[in-house]
Amino acid sequence: MQDGESAELELSQMHIASQTDTSRAALETGHTAAPQADNRQTFLTGPQVQNRYQKSHVTIWRWIRDSELAFPQPLKINRLNYWRLSDLEAWEAAQNSAQ
Repeated sequence: MQDGESAELELSQMHIASQTDTSRAALETGHTAAPQADNRQTFLTGPQVQNRYQKSHVTIWRWIRDSELAFPQPLKINRLNYWRLSDLEAWEAAQNSAQ
């Protein structure tokens, strides 16, 4: 491999690593980038939703059970809760327009 090809490969690998780190950090904080071009859905875990709203798991549980609040219902996968980011964003927009 020539020096130019080696440098390009290193830059490419660093870019992929930085994208992975950014994605991981975004998921951990509950903040994600714009939707992917391939229309994949983004899901948040219970702790990510708690972090997004700065609320405890008990408060989120109460919101789920409050029909007047209309908080999005989670998807249950292997007894764990996951929320569609699009559902949460739509709920946030509805809350903002109601104020």
